[in-house]
Amino acid sequence: MGNIVLLFCYVCLTVTGMAFIKAGGRQELLISSAKVIWQVNPLTLIGLACYAVSFVLYIVILPKYNLSYIFPILSGVVFVLTVLASYFVFKEAIGLYQWIGIAAILFGAAMMNLRR
Repeated sequence: MGNIVLLFCYVCLTVTGMAFIKAGGRQELLISSAKVIWQVNPLTLIGLACYAVSFVLYIVILPKYNLSYIFPILSGVVFVLTVLASYFVFKEAIGLYQWIGIAAILFGAAMMNLRR
């Protein structure tokens, strides 16, 4: 049960972090006399915090599973949820090939979970 909670938190924090970074990333990047001045939006900071915590969870999760199993599963779930968040939160258009790709990812994840 504890590992499921870790996996769930990792996925949620990764997707949430990316969404907040996108939402807050509309600030200007000013370059002046070889110095970079970055005006940070609070949404960007929230996104970076979520993403940093998700990275720590990833470090905790990886030793608990076979890398050849957990990496594709987590990457696929994060990808699918990120596309869905882009569609519902940011109103981005999702093309036919993206939907086909999502179906392929879900099919692949299901295949990886079949018992031999």
